[in-house]
Amino acid sequence: MPTALSASAPSCSQINLAWNPSTDSGGSGLRGYNVYRNSVFVKQILVPGTTTSDPGMAGSTVYTYNVAAIDNAGNTSGMSVAASTNTPACATGGQGQFIWNRQFGGAGVFDAAHAMAVATDPSGNVVVAGSFEGTVNFGTGPMTSSGFKDVFVAKYSAAGVPLWAKAYGEPNDDEEALGVAMDGSGGVVVTGYFKQTVNFGTGPLTAAGTYLGDVFVAKYSPSGAPLWVKQIGSTGFDKGTAVAVDGAGNVLVTGYFNGTVNFGLGTVTSAGGPDAFVVKYTP
Repeated sequence: MPTALSASAPSCSQINLAWNPSTDSGGSGLRGYNVYRNSVFVKQILVPGTTTSDPGMAGSTVYTYNVAAIDNAGNTSGMSVAASTNTPACATGGQGQFIWNRQFGGAGVFDAAHAMAVATDPSGNVVVAGSFEGTVNFGTGPMTSSGFKDVFVAKYSAAGVPLWAKAYGEPNDDEEALGVAMDGSGGVVVTGYFKQTVNFGTGPLTAAGTYLGDVFVAKYSPSGAPLWVKQIGSTGFDKGTAVAVDGAGNVLVTGYFNGTVNFGLGTVTSAGGPDAFVVKYTP
């Protein structure tokens, strides 16, 4: 009998199924699996397949599935434990129609999430970045901040299904993501500011000003693995406020700095108060 059947709805019109394989103890050999939707036979999947998609579904509808193994003699196993899922609502046409939404927060009075930037890739995947305090679940399980505000980066499929979420911070001060972008392959670039010492995935960075902020620019793979991190800092307060990626994958960051910083080609000093900057990096 198949086990661990799971059902998920990547869109309003399709459901994906997966299960663990069965073995045939009767001697005739395992032929495949019969798939049932709401107790009605849908299709047969031949071995070694243990996944399938069920297209043509209606939006905002609950569907329940079972799978049974069948051998070459036509004998069937018992039904798997049922798996159910609810398809999201479908857009009904026209401009500005609702497709989906997601809400993220925590149950405690001091649990808070502040989304500051959003971006998409050519496949429609969505990445959101900002800061959070306390314990918050962005869809992949609860995360707890180190102390005050921590950076969060969360990625979702085009249908709003949570893919991964990351948190970065330190226990004694605030860190925030203020800008996010995605490249053509789904890579993620984030900018913002951090204080004191923070590890964005490639090793600890220490801000130049003890209690003031330095700019960070961090790039991650489509799966969230850290690729590289840059720091821009003076003894004043510096922030990265926005980021973009061009067609060649180059990264452009803008924000402001207050003091003397090195963008990579030598030091520059702000004229009086904070000065704006734009800096470009290769992919």
